[in-house]
Amino acid sequence: MTEIKKEKYDYYHGKDGVAIVTVCYILTEGGLAGRGIAIRSEQDEYDYGIGRELAKNHALRAIKGRHLDSIKRKEVIGRLIQCKCPFTKKGELNPELSWWERRFLFGVKSMSNYLAGVGLNIRWTFLRNHY
Repeated sequence: MTEIKKEKYDYYHGKDGVAIVTVCYILTEGGLAGRGIAIRSEQDEYDYGIGRELAKNHALRAIKGRHLDSIKRKEVIGRLIQCKCPFTKKGELNPELSWWERRFLFGVKSMSNYLAGVGLNIRWTFLRNHY
């Protein structure tokens, strides 16, 4: 079985403030990352526990190498657009993480190391001294 090192959840909300999409990020001891999502139907009453469970199952399936289809149903795509969720697959293995996702998963201290590695500290110093 896969040893989970870190497990975090994020949510995309509709205009009414209720979560539409639950996103689960899993990092394993072996260095694999998985992202899974669960999307609430308009007919469903939202339950954070069920959303988390479904999203985690999708992330674990991705880590195990099982194929997860892209989302194709119009109603579901409409729900993703409604809450501005950028993901189009139920789960992904080692997804390319955005800056915000990296900060969310690894924290601010690790992000400062990441930013220094890509030379962002130098750019901010240059801008501060020249403008």
